[in-house]
Amino acid sequence: MNMHPIKIMIADDHTLVTEMWSALLDQDDRLKIVATTVNGEETLAKVQQVRPDVLLLDIELPDMSGIDVVKMVRKYSPGTRVIGVSMHTQPAYLKKMMRNGAVGYVSKTSSREEMLKAIFEVASGKTYICQQMQQLITQNVIENEIGGNKPTNGNLTLRELEVIRQIEKGHSSKEIAELFNVSQKTVEMHRYNIFKKLGVKSSLQMLDHVRTNLLLE
Repeated sequence: MNMHPIKIMIADDHTLVTEMWSALLDQDDRLKIVATTVNGEETLAKVQQVRPDVLLLDIELPDMSGIDVVKMVRKYSPGTRVIGVSMHTQPAYLKKMMRNGAVGYVSKTSSREEMLKAIFEVASGKTYICQQMQQLITQNVIENEIGGNKPTNGNLTLRELEVIRQIEKGHSSKEIAELFNVSQKTVEMHRYNIFKKLGVKSSLQMLDHVRTNLLLE
């Protein structure tokens, strides 16, 4: 990671929120708050001046949607990595933010630890979606598949979807086998079939595929 502090800019029209995040993040020597803004127009002007490494962007600014701001930020300061910040947990907001160029999404109820993790992940070139949204997306995709709506692709069986849900909860093959009253070998076969159908090679890739599938509608 760069030896210099990561330059952070915060765009939110609620002063209390801005002050709170600034105070919390300023405690980490690896970060530096370089600007705060309260609306979209000011954000677009300031981002061109300070060129932050990471922009924490509220998706509901008073003069324009953060969803629209993201697209403009990508144009004016392509090196800036945008994390959408919102009270909304509807996957539709996440989908629009990511499609327009955001590389992260956290809830305003996220902990300081999770916000720090999001910042360091996106600053290193990765994407980050908070745990709350990851769980909701996984649940929605699985429920849509079970309910006969748009498939996640790969024609997963009901049992395979159940296995994915347990893996998402962090359960091992042995634990899943005990839960379903089947052999561990059977669970491993389900894993193999899931990986093959989705074209992935690990549980992490599998969960990423299921979560991001909603973004690819």
